[in-house]
Amino acid sequence: MSDQDRTKQLTQRVCRALEANRPHDAVRLVVTGAEKRILPSGAELLKLLQRLAGARRAKLLIKAFAYYPCMGCKDGLESCERCKDRARAAWRKMACEHCLDFGMTRCDFCDGAGWVTYNFIPAGLRASVIAERMNTALKAMEAQLKKKTPRVTAANAKKLGSLLEQRILALNRLAGILENALTASKSRTAGGPQAGTFAKKVIRVASQTWPRLEKRMREQLLKLAEVLRLEATRASTGGAREIMQDRAKFYELLSRSRGFAGTSLEHPFLARSA
Repeated sequence: MSDQDRTKQLTQRVCRALEANRPHDAVRLVVTGAEKRILPSGAELLKLLQRLAGARRAKLLIKAFAYYPCMGCKDGLESCERCKDRARAAWRKMACEHCLDFGMTRCDFCDGAGWVTYNFIPAGLRASVIAERMNTALKAMEAQLKKKTPRVTAANAKKLGSLLEQRILALNRLAGILENALTASKSRTAGGPQAGTFAKKVIRVASQTWPRLEKRMREQLLKLAEVLRLEATRASTGGAREIMQDRAKFYELLSRSRGFAGTSLEHPFLARSA
């Protein structure tokens, strides 16, 4: 069988997987094909797939790569190893600076994005995957920023505290997606011949987006501190009251800190782009 026939045969298998709604199988076929040099891995890969599989299936494949899940976490989160089995422990006065006492923190492997790293993706598809992920993240960010935060009351404090934690984690995931895109775009392989121009576009978007994400995270941290201040007034013991007050102070200080340094909210590459 000629190399051309092997390439065509593999592409047909990729198409069948996509049409059968088996995107992960399609991804694995392409990765294996590139490793075995049945498919090119460079800039010509996307054009070849568009020609042999068609534009629609090529777009489906980009989405399959973009949302292929990280192999080390679920949705970008993992249990905090620094305070494992101790998060929220009643006897522990100091808040965990890494996970903020949420008990969960962003995955170190994927930077909290929840999707496979760019090293897994053939170089010729990376720019398209970066664009797909960034568009998704930007839409999700706009949806997050439109959400209103209820006023803190005695009736809703506990429920609101959990909601604020979820929102902070969601915002942090979006920051991880953007930071990954930013660093990946700087690789010459990501944008092909137009790598420099592509990287500049990504940097521009990141520099405009991070301040908005950061501002909302600071607002949510302050609101979380407000919740804890109220909860502290209703604590059943002096010890519990002191813990809540200390956590509230921690969130207040963090909301004013430079770049959330030392915590899982820190995104130095994004911060430097702004």
